[in-house]
Amino acid sequence: MNRYIWLSLVAIAMAAAARASTYYVSTKGSDKNSGSNAEPLRTVQKAADMARAGDTILVRGGVYREHVVLRFSGQKGKPIVLKNHPGERPVIQPGELGKEPHGHSILLQAEKGYQNPIGWINVEGLEVRYGWDGVKIYNAHDIIIRNCNIHHNWNQGILGNGNRVLIDRNIIAGNGTNKEAARNLLHGIYATGSAFSITTNIGSLK
Repeated sequence: MNRYIWLSLVAIAMAAAARASTYYVSTKGSDKNSGSNAEPLRTVQKAADMARAGDTILVRGGVYREHVVLRFSGQKGKPIVLKNHPGERPVIQPGELGKEPHGHSILLQAEKGYQNPIGWINVEGLEVRYGWDGVKIYNAHDIIIRNCNIHHNWNQGILGNGNRVLIDRNIIAGNGTNKEAARNLLHGIYATGSAFSITTNIGSLK
């Protein structure tokens, strides 16, 4: 291979790796900030709008009273990661306990619409409560939902369809607070697709 071409390819690869960013979110931040550790954002949604393949969103402890929609895919080997700041437990809470919310706590839906695929996204270490569904996924692939506490959402804890989805080491309990719905329509996990792995999750529907 021509040495110039080889060096150019290496430079492109290094530049692509360097573009991976970490965005910080804090209840004391501002969405006018850059999202750095020193200048955190205020909302998880703002960080979700900015994050692309290979990026990580670290959420500091506290209650975030918002719906979070992840609209962009990662890439193979370069997922978008939404997770708790190490040692802290952030709460995604769009509604109030026992009251009908206006949306899902966390929604994975492609920007071009629910019929389009979205993939390579990790959601880890969050408390997810009081939404319509805790985590809703549309046409998702290569998804990890890990070490979350998903509880007391209006209908399902996790709902959706996809393939190559790992639901691992979560607490999923107390979902289905909608007293008007038939009990057989409310679930901790209700999902369709292929290559779902559901491992070591604990909890029950009450």
